[in-house]
Amino acid sequence: MRRWRKKNFLEAIVKIIIFGLLFLFLPFILFGQNVIGIDEAISNSAETVSRRVGTDKGVAVYQVTTISSNLSSHIIERLTSDLINFGVRVVDRQNTEIILQEREGYQATGRVSDDSAVLWANELGAGFVIIGTLEETKQFYILRLRTINAETAEVVANVIHNVKNDNYIKNIINIQKEFDPRLKTALLNTVFGLGSYLDGDWAGGLLVTGGYVAAIGLIIWELNLNYEDALAGYLGPIGVGIGGLSLLYGIIRPYIYTRNPRIADVSDNFNIAIIPTKNNIMAISLSYKLQF
Repeated sequence: MRRWRKKNFLEAIVKIIIFGLLFLFLPFILFGQNVIGIDEAISNSAETVSRRVGTDKGVAVYQVTTISSNLSSHIIERLTSDLINFGVRVVDRQNTEIILQEREGYQATGRVSDDSAVLWANELGAGFVIIGTLEETKQFYILRLRTINAETAEVVANVIHNVKNDNYIKNIINIQKEFDPRLKTALLNTVFGLGSYLDGDWAGGLLVTGGYVAAIGLIIWELNLNYEDALAGYLGPIGVGIGGLSLLYGIIRPYIYTRNPRIADVSDNFNIAIIPTKNNIMAISLSYKLQF
């Protein structure tokens, strides 16, 4: 009798342990298989979209909101590539970037409305537009992509995937950024606003240059004054103050300047370089590239 009771007691303990382990790991068993890598989620989404939109009308990828601009760019580029591989005609992202940048308040990591996305798609002549989000939870990310008919504003595909929060996606977020071009412009602005000129910001460059010229002129004027002159002792400090303000403005200017894409497209074709001549004398070369 005691042996039978001992056996039942051990079986009960084993059952409790088994049920406890099942209860503990049940969420991972049920949902773990649905969590996939970011690139697999993008590929699956592209396949679903390709079946819903067909190949007769163009598709434009408007925006994917994430916590990182690097991650947004990765999703958009992979999604565009996968859609093309599935035979979908995709509007060239480079040609659409100008329109995106011209929109007031557009940011790569900011949310957008369906209406603005549809309006943008109509401007491009695309039949469908894709917008999405990648939201972070405690265990994983959730990728949501909506495909909208630009004519009827109907959502023709709504894809949702759970995405692994693994080292791969962390590496995408933490990609080492190149040298900030705004800092480069700010440093070059210390040389009579040269950075702003190279960046196509002629107004900013002229303000900085004008400030430097005025400062130098006042200082030279001060140096040529006699001690008895009424302006002696005033022009020099004023010149130094104007020069300091111009220097400060040149450093700040790149961070407050909104680059006009169409003007920048023209100015970017200018090329300024310092080259040696036959007589080993350095000369400045200014050229402009025309594309046909």
